[in-house]
Amino acid sequence: MPRKDPEATLWIDLETYSETPISRGTFAYAADAEIMLVAWAIDDGPVQVWDLTAGEPMPALLDAMLADRAVDIGAHNAQFDMNVLWLAKNSDRVMRRAGENVERWRCTMAQALSHSLPAKLSALGALLGVSAELLKDDGHALVMQFCKPNRTGGRWTRATHPADWAAFVRYAAQDIVAMRECARKMPGWNWGPKNIALWHLDQRINRRGFAVDLDLATAAIDLCSRANKATSDAVEVLTDGGVTAVTQRDKLVEHLLAEHGVDLPDMRASTLERRIEDPDLPWAARELLALRLSGAKNSVSKYRTVVGAVSSDGRLRGTLQFRGAARTGRDAGRVFQPQNLPRPKAKQEQIDLWIEAAKAGATQVAGFDDIAMASDALRGLIVAGPGKKIVQADFSNIEGRIVAWYAGEQWKLKAFADFDGGVGPDLYNLTYARAFGCDPASVGKSERQKGKVIDLAGGFQGWVGACLTFAQVYRVDVDEATAAKWMGAWREAHPATRAIWPRIEQTAQLAIENPDRVFAVNDKLKMVRRGEWLKIQLPSGRCLSYPNIGRDRDGAITFAGQNQYTRKWQRVQTYGGKLFENIVQATAADLLWAATERAEAAGHPVVLRVHDELLTEVPDTDDYNVAGLVEIMTDSPAWAAGLPVAAAGFECKRYRKE
Repeated sequence: MPRKDPEATLWIDLETYSETPISRGTFAYAADAEIMLVAWAIDDGPVQVWDLTAGEPMPALLDAMLADRAVDIGAHNAQFDMNVLWLAKNSDRVMRRAGENVERWRCTMAQALSHSLPAKLSALGALLGVSAELLKDDGHALVMQFCKPNRTGGRWTRATHPADWAAFVRYAAQDIVAMRECARKMPGWNWGPKNIALWHLDQRINRRGFAVDLDLATAAIDLCSRANKATSDAVEVLTDGGVTAVTQRDKLVEHLLAEHGVDLPDMRASTLERRIEDPDLPWAARELLALRLSGAKNSVSKYRTVVGAVSSDGRLRGTLQFRGAARTGRDAGRVFQPQNLPRPKAKQEQIDLWIEAAKAGATQVAGFDDIAMASDALRGLIVAGPGKKIVQADFSNIEGRIVAWYAGEQWKLKAFADFDGGVGPDLYNLTYARAFGCDPASVGKSERQKGKVIDLAGGFQGWVGACLTFAQVYRVDVDEATAAKWMGAWREAHPATRAIWPRIEQTAQLAIENPDRVFAVNDKLKMVRRGEWLKIQLPSGRCLSYPNIGRDRDGAITFAGQNQYTRKWQRVQTYGGKLFENIVQATAADLLWAATERAEAAGHPVVLRVHDELLTEVPDTDDYNVAGLVEIMTDSPAWAAGLPVAAAGFECKRYRKE
């Protein structure tokens, strides 16, 4: 646990040089980094800048503060500064020890993300009303000049460009003042000792990383590069030289329309797959769509990312961003983006065969589509280290369970409990049966998929659009009229869930209109407006935070948030169903964090959290098994009383999708 009463806070900001691009991740960058400037201040004291390039010794006071374990160290994006101090080529013993001691660090970026605020310091300060003078972004050009090689492969230094260097030093000092001001203005309800301890655990998990199969990565890069070249050559032939690469999206769209009369609304995989199945599509157009579908996969880039970012011990680190998902507090992915791996289409046996063939250089003999298989095999890059195995467990339909728990949908809560006890039907079979008035035992595979689609689409006030979206994902054919019928049937079967959406919205409106008064949605959820913030308190004690809360001229609830499409911060409109989605996903995140803490305490080191699953890397003995991890995951915290939780998993040497 973090210290409650530190002697002081040492604010710190590093400016570094590395020939390794930061895009390869903090750990690869830090191992190759040279610290040039250390901007620092104690509490609210004056900012000083230690210029290591001038050959000056470390200031005695800075040395003492770094060495004193009773002093907290604050930084914005502390994962960077902490690990650079720990790993940089020119760190001394005191700096390395300070960087190694995770528990001493505090991160204003993690604090911001914990309250649904921007991660970038300039955007955070602007939203919090920090002086514009402190947020000038003119330092970016200086960073580009001094922190990386120039276009000729050389390097700008204090000796080659003294005037620019002086400006660079001033810029470094400015960031300390800005981050301190942001820390003062940010709320702290999600940044107490408990949440800081979770961030520390997150940092230890990121440092632990996971082992990767570099032989697979290099083989996949070679195979996919050759396959992409062949694909582009085929496209060039089919278009008579009009399109020379499968990645030339706009040219391909123009050619398909001009030469074959095929007008595509977009080039998403689901769109291409549907059009390929059209029996009236000209042969050449079908071939072009198939080539695009295969060649546009980004598998090669992910394999290259791994090769570039892996540490010297063969482990990939820094792939999780604490509270990185807007508003809910779920993890976001970094570097390898483990939260964004494609769902395999091939069976696992085929994927395993391709991996062995790829490493042996024999995929062509076996007749594999290398690009498609490389995409399916991405999870297989994650392997157990020597003498270890991966034990994985995944919460079962956790969002559906949480929806029923909050809404008080009693028949469904009982159904989950019955299914977990082995005496009830599959929930998607039951959902279909209740929606369409049939016996769950008569529901076949295709009907179950429909039950899954409407259940996933319905919980958060989704209607036809949501149904069509999930139908695409799960390859269920449905038109708008049928989707409306399905969703209407789902709502009739879920009266309590249907009732909670307006209740949440009405409670939020009451809280907005009556500051500092607490309003309850039910016995599990409370809302209050504090100043410009709407807080929704979850059963875990954590609060969902909506900054600059208000209502537009039509009465709709709005707040300051990031547009999920443009990634820009602006006024965002919300409603009962969307707030409920935030609540449910946040609760799932809290359950996973509670399971993570229990797993660590029980000696099951977590190496990755992906959506609702934990990956642990444990000794390859019978003492560590799936049953043990499932027991850990389903031993729910007291605040989740009455929520039926189930999990399942597997053991492996190579990660896969079950």
